[in-house]
Amino acid sequence: MVEEVEVEPMNKVFARVMEVMTLIGLIVMVVPGLISLTGENVYVDPIKTVQNWDKPAEKFWMDVKGIRIHGYDWFLTNLEQFDCLSLVGVVILALTPIISILATIPKAPRVYKLILAVVLVEMLFAIVRPLIMAGGGH
Repeated sequence: MVEEVEVEPMNKVFARVMEVMTLIGLIVMVVPGLISLTGENVYVDPIKTVQNWDKPAEKFWMDVKGIRIHGYDWFLTNLEQFDCLSLVGVVILALTPIISILATIPKAPRVYKLILAVVLVEMLFAIVRPLIMAGGGH
């Protein structure tokens, strides 16, 4: 016996956006990553990468590439390099829940709109917080 389950429109929108964005993010992440494995257009030396993998991000990048990273956008200045281009896919994957929630809000009942808005603000704050609040860690 097959039981039919009714899925609300807001859930369908959320799931579809998650599916499409995840696929886009994976393609943008994996394709340049696979190409960089051929040794073409590689931004980081794999041997230096392995030797420095255990270090905090700031020290890792200084030792591997001699660059000082700052904020979230340092890789955007090197998009011609395939391994930096792969990070765009990671960014897409990281933003997928936010984009899915934004797409869902118009289809959501009033109570859910409020809940989704609160979740959205919390997620955005989690992204922006490291940029506006100085703190330790890596």
